[in-house]
Amino acid sequence: MMPKSKLKGNTEGRPWLREKVYDPKRQRTVELVKRAVDCLLKDKQQVSLASLAARSKELVPEGRGISESAILNNEEARQHYEQHRAWKGALACKPMDYHSIC
Repeated sequence: MMPKSKLKGNTEGRPWLREKVYDPKRQRTVELVKRAVDCLLKDKQQVSLASLAARSKELVPEGRGISESAILNNEEARQHYEQHRAWKGALACKPMDYHSIC
């Protein structure tokens, strides 16, 4: 018998599990990210993982939003987040010229 950690997420031989469980969860995450991004931009607020997670809880009546890790582990949701996030990463820096310092 395989350890539980090896079984989780392994849908080989169980296509119904992907179709009935995992795909709807992935799609829910994508839809909530898109809605949360739209709301944040409309309110002129910055888009970050934390703000998306918080706003997603406000968008769902039962308060079950999405986690930051759900956004990062869902390729489509992550791509949408990265297109709209406030943080753009460090710009490429030129190497320092140590001769001009002295």
